[in-house]
Amino acid sequence: DPRAGHDRGRLYRVLPETLSGRPAPDFSQLSGAALATAINSPNGTIRDLVQQLILWNHDATSRPALLELATVAERPEVRLQAACTADCLEPLPLGLLLKLLADPSPHVRRHAVRLSLPRLQAEPVLAAAVQTAASDPAPAVRMQAAVAAASLPAAQAGPILAELLTSPASDPF
Repeated sequence: DPRAGHDRGRLYRVLPETLSGRPAPDFSQLSGAALATAINSPNGTIRDLVQQLILWNHDATSRPALLELATVAERPEVRLQAACTADCLEPLPLGLLLKLLADPSPHVRRHAVRLSLPRLQAEPVLAAAVQTAASDPAPAVRMQAAVAAASLPAAQAGPILAELLTSPASDPF
């Protein structure tokens, strides 16, 4: 019966008889920097698992390795997840936020704007960087800049919203 167990939450992995399944990595014995280094994986499921373990354990010893990965990792998804994980442990340093706001990946830039939100009022340099994000070539970054404008005083939000409203009509956002 190919449907046997469908009501019990079972997941089946079908493989040819000549292949054996990959063993699932055991991250339970890792902590600190070793666990943070494991987030540097092309496999999103592994990155998510490592992130969960770091946050469940509130492992602050992993933060230096995460901060380094947020700046030097080759894959933008790793830079993004490392930055977001480190920010959950403690707010990111201002210098790193500014670097992420200038990242080559629009996904990283978009989330850097989001991570800047709580500090926009206190850090004028972040507010200026968000104003620059309003003219970003990526529509998602511009949309996030519009959301960020709500956290700024009207005198600073006005130019951001004006920039967005005068952008080309072909912008889907």
